[in-house]
Amino acid sequence: MKWHGMVVGLIGALLLLSGCARMMGEGTPATRFYIISPLTIPTSSPGVQVREPELSLALEPLLIPSYLNRPQIVIRTGQNELKISEFNQWGENLRENLSRVLIENLSFLLDSDRIYLMPGLKRELPDYRILVRIIEFERGDDGKIRLAARWKLQNKSGKEILFRENLLLTGQKVKGGDYSAIAQAMSHLLGELSQRIAEVVQKPEAFL
Repeated sequence: MKWHGMVVGLIGALLLLSGCARMMGEGTPATRFYIISPLTIPTSSPGVQVREPELSLALEPLLIPSYLNRPQIVIRTGQNELKISEFNQWGENLRENLSRVLIENLSFLLDSDRIYLMPGLKRELPDYRILVRIIEFERGDDGKIRLAARWKLQNKSGKEILFRENLLLTGQKVKGGDYSAIAQAMSHLLGELSQRIAEVVQKPEAFL
């Protein structure tokens, strides 16, 4: 009888632990994943037409702050304070996502298939090289999405700087918990940066 009571007690304890584990599991929110998306291509327009042959651009490896280059989405809650969301994450490495979308955007805006990320397999020298350094790219403590970046246009060898610019782009205000809207607003700002680069690349003589 003594052993029987111990077995019954052990089974009861295991059932209790199992129930608690299920309850805890049900209370844990599911992780959601997001990506930065490229510009929407209109059906009525093929994009900006440029000279023939197609313009060739080489994008140097994108530089972003290390605090952003993580799976979790980061928002700013104060001048010196960040919030890292464990349950809202990027579906792709953010640096690689931004590089890929920037290339897609420029390919569309310049109507060229000769835009690639360095180091590439292409042996040809590009018409220009682009270097982009992102300083800040997140939702600020005021709720607005900000993209602060420095970028420069270099000659084909990369030894001469033809144009450089510091940009601060501000997007719409979004709620701190609306990560889908945050990703959408960030996509829009990256599109604005892409449009600015395309504008300069098409007529660099106008900015020199």
